[in-house]
Amino acid sequence: MNEFLLIRKAISQLHKLSEEDWATFAGKLQLKRFKKGDYLIREGQVENGIYFINKGSTRNYF
Repeated sequence: MNEFLLIRKAISQLHKLSEEDWATFAGKLQLKRFKKGDYLIREGQVENGIYFINKGSTRNYF
């Protein structure tokens, strides 16, 4: 779960989590990799999750 180390550090700056709470949260995380030009979500779709971006950037339209 080293992929989630940056996420844990960012969250711990806002709120300290116990090891048990982190383990529960981390158990729900999924690592996804996207290539340049891929879409996270398309117009008209409803997203029910959140994304933590470790590296790179996104372009957003509203």
